[in-house]
Amino acid sequence: MFLKNFIPVASTFLVSLLSKVQVTAAYLMSRSDQLNFQHSMVELMANSYSQKAALWSLYGKTQMCSVSSQLLLHLNTAMLAYGAPVYNGEACCQAVCNVANILTEQGDYERAATVLQHARERFPHEPLSHWWMFSEQILNFTRAIHHGKWQDAEQAVTKMAATNKWESQLRKAELYLSKGDYSAAVSVSNAVLDHFRLQAQADCSCTSLQVRALVLCAELQCGSAPSAAIALLTTALSTAQYHHMDHLAALVGLHIANLQ
Repeated sequence: MFLKNFIPVASTFLVSLLSKVQVTAAYLMSRSDQLNFQHSMVELMANSYSQKAALWSLYGKTQMCSVSSQLLLHLNTAMLAYGAPVYNGEACCQAVCNVANILTEQGDYERAATVLQHARERFPHEPLSHWWMFSEQILNFTRAIHHGKWQDAEQAVTKMAATNKWESQLRKAELYLSKGDYSAAVSVSNAVLDHFRLQAQADCSCTSLQVRALVLCAELQCGSAPSAAIALLTTALSTAQYHHMDHLAALVGLHIANLQ
């Protein structure tokens, strides 16, 4: 009864945050949650929370991603399916990593490291360990870049390649840009863009990564070729808006305003 009353309220709240297509997807997931709860399908419920967190992150709604992740981590799975062990699968690992990634974005490196240590102890085996390994290198890279420790950042990029090759390549381009090695940064960022242009069915095809690569290429060209940078940013903006990536679209808009 509670879920039947909650869904219309939740849908009204979602309308204020999302587009029509996004609201439809969120509503369908809420209906799925209702059915999974009624049939005590714990794993499907956990996966649903994880998927919602991933969508919120893609759309640029960091706080909502955090809420979905923490709701999953506070979910009493043993109570939902009487006699069953506490669920501790991939969705939970992703939720822990989401929290760590958000703390990293906020610059709270100590708490992010604490959360990742919890993930290391809770999910020590492959393939689940790949999730926190990736988040750990994101933390190490971000902290090293902000502290100007280029060697540490380079080590993080090298280790990151084992779990996500193209994220590693883009971070490498960011590292070269921070170091002032513009020719190397251009070479690496162009290689990332070529990957998306020529391999539409690539294993690691990620639209948000493509938009970030376009923005990075525009940053490298804004001094020497402003018109080319504007063209890249316009492509990035249209791509971000088409896929409802509000945070990236806002960042691209700031870059365009800076150039104009």
